[in-house]
Amino acid sequence: MVVQQKPNRNPKIANQYGKIGFGHGPIIAAETQKYMLHFWGDKEILTKPLKVIGVRKETGKEITVFQSAGSNQLSPNLGANHHKPSAMMLPSAGLCRLEGYFGDELFGNVVVNVMEK
Repeated sequence: MVVQQKPNRNPKIANQYGKIGFGHGPIIAAETQKYMLHFWGDKEILTKPLKVIGVRKETGKEITVFQSAGSNQLSPNLGANHHKPSAMMLPSAGLCRLEGYFGDELFGNVVVNVMEK
């Protein structure tokens, strides 16, 4: 799913239905922003260490944009089985796939359009 952002600051939702989602305003290149990540799934998976990797569409280059140390305590929120506050920064504008990993396994992904600063 590609989420298009507009210059206004209205929140948008990026999600892979039934797996991963987060609400956000425009994602601006090179700006660290706070996000509340939401996950739906089994406790055995959702309590493993979380890592979010950004993959640039144009280059395929990967960067780690968020990582939590150690295991997670399950924390339900707004109907999701688990949520995690995060601060993420994507360095350049364009399409980027955000891949969420619990442990070493890919859990889900969303595609976002990062805007110029």
